[in-house]
Amino acid sequence: MALPPVYPPRPGLPAPRWLPLLMGLLWGCNATPDLQQQATRNAHLIQTLHRHANRANWPALDTLVADVVLYRGRPTGFREVAEPRTRFLARFGAGPGTGDRTPLTIRQLYAAGGYQVIVEATPAPDSLAGGAGVCLIYTLEGGRVTRLHAY
Repeated sequence: MALPPVYPPRPGLPAPRWLPLLMGLLWGCNATPDLQQQATRNAHLIQTLHRHANRANWPALDTLVADVVLYRGRPTGFREVAEPRTRFLARFGAGPGTGDRTPLTIRQLYAAGGYQVIVEATPAPDSLAGGAGVCLIYTLEGGRVTRLHAY
């Protein structure tokens, strides 16, 4: 009496067909250096964005933001709205004549995959504004901010 194989082949998926698929999946997992590079670039871009915002360098901010940004935050009742770049930058405190933006100090910055960067920030120690910190979740595509969720 013969014992059944420990791992019987599944009907319809013989070994010659699934083995290349498995090898392709394993090879595809080695794409992490590109993902790490993209995450690092995105983290640097967000640090640059905050540095320009804190220095009121509005023309430089204009180059880091997409034509339309999806924004969600307290001013929109936490509903996501599509805003043109000019409206987004005015909301972000980067519009001409809006010198009331409180500079933020980045406390933690997490690059989450190839598209998102999560920032924990608080008002700068030398600013007059006290208060709670903020959590900002940025989505970047093509080297520009395309979405911001502010909590």
